[in-house]
Amino acid sequence: MKPTALGLLTLAAPGLLPAAGAAPIPVDPPHRSEMIDCVRTRTGFTLAAMHIEADATYTHTKIDDLRHEHVDLTGDTFAVAGAVGITDWLTAKATLPIRRADYSPGDVESGIGDIELEAKCSVKEGLSPFGFVPVVDVSGGLIVGLPTGDEDKGLGMEGVYARPYVSASYWFAPWVGLHGWGYFEFVDGERPSHGMSA
Repeated sequence: MKPTALGLLTLAAPGLLPAAGAAPIPVDPPHRSEMIDCVRTRTGFTLAAMHIEADATYTHTKIDDLRHEHVDLTGDTFAVAGAVGITDWLTAKATLPIRRADYSPGDVESGIGDIELEAKCSVKEGLSPFGFVPVVDVSGGLIVGLPTGDEDKGLGMEGVYARPYVSASYWFAPWVGLHGWGYFEFVDGERPSHGMSA
């Protein structure tokens, strides 16, 4: 069963502890693409220069019979993020997740997850010196995940990961817009994954 959560929740599953007296359960950490059904959509617009934005999100994930190893995984993530407009066409952002991973059978672990740093550059005509796209807000960005979460507890990745992306926003009215993005993700030692959402 695929997880039903946004992509801020990223959990590995090493070192599961079985019930008392039971034999160890050999479960390899699932690849991120197997665990994430969709991720939080990025918008195509950038913040105005020196404009600051903050938000908080909560996501929930549940995976039954993880990799057919008779292990269930339930995860919760509360993330806080802050973004600032460096210029009208360049935005920087940082996200700090707090995670809880409940393995059954196994332990419940909680703590800081992998911190993400992000930069996004607009290519909208008339806004950016690199602009060539009219009408629609289009940006290219890069998210870098730092291994601040404890991998042994299933709270983070073993190493740094990179997620380059392209995002777009079209405004039907000042308060109604359509947003979408596509991305690739690269993790050292693992096969690349990709996805999109709107």
